[in-house]
Amino acid sequence: MRPTFWSSRCVDRSWSLVQRTVVARLSKRPVTVSGIPGVWFPPTVRGVDFRRGCDVMVVHAHAEREALTTMVTPGTVVALASLARAADPVPARGDGAVVFAPQALVPRTRAERARLLEGIVAAAQAHPEVPFIIKVRGEEGEAQTHAEFASYPEARCGAPRGAAPQPRVRTRAAQRLPGGARALVTVSSTAALESIAADVPTLILDDFGVDEQQLNLVFAASGCTGPMARMVTLDFPRASERWRRSHYFHENAEDDWVDVTLARVAAAAPHPAFMPEPRGLRGVARRVRLRSQALGAADAPWRRALARVIVAPALAWRAVVVRR
Repeated sequence: MRPTFWSSRCVDRSWSLVQRTVVARLSKRPVTVSGIPGVWFPPTVRGVDFRRGCDVMVVHAHAEREALTTMVTPGTVVALASLARAADPVPARGDGAVVFAPQALVPRTRAERARLLEGIVAAAQAHPEVPFIIKVRGEEGEAQTHAEFASYPEARCGAPRGAAPQPRVRTRAAQRLPGGARALVTVSSTAALESIAADVPTLILDDFGVDEQQLNLVFAASGCTGPMARMVTLDFPRASERWRRSHYFHENAEDDWVDVTLARVAAAAPHPAFMPEPRGLRGVARRVRLRSQALGAADAPWRRALARVIVAPALAWRAVVVRR
């Protein structure tokens, strides 16, 4: 059997579109495999719904598999695959810079982001011999996966500047930062996994919470969480071995997604049912919006315009009415 790989800027909706408009119409349905290309803990109901009906759901941690097993459609198997980890994605451990990795969505208010920047500045001024670097993912104004409403370079430019040392902003790849990292600090960034993999001390700031809203619940029991005060004193922890084994750092020999997929192909077992589509105009509207979201600029212009001007507002208004 020849595998087919689907890729898009909107993976969730693309998978759902392929399932409903391509796979569901085949006379001989293939075994389908889906997953999340990164951290997915805790798993979301919306993410599961987009992939409902697949035969194999691939995750990257034992904790994710345990949480997903009760959420997927009966008949879907949850399998394990290691996250691809580059060698030394963060500089080798040393006495160099403290690297702060921002996350575009959290903290969620300007006041909290200003408070966080003040903490980084305070740490930099308390230790003028240690470089503090804010490692942003792109240039100011450059398109990113998540739009950042109050970027750290923007806040830093508006803050008063003094003679004391200030954190520097860098856009270069982390492994090119000079000197070898002393530690990595973040509120919620997958860069933390890269630093843990490279044995770099890692601090997950808990001043704003460790929960689903801050997108860092996955680190709750890691041993890496702590307040900004630890950054000021250069007290940086390391992840516990127990947490590492259950979250993304298991042995490669424990991966079973290939064997599980081949077993489903060989068994030719009944496949999970697709989510039923709404009937009537609501079903048509959902399909138009899903296609537009999945295909983006590749969709027909008239369909994109229809989804943007009529379908999306109509579905949003219906959702408000239903909730009330």
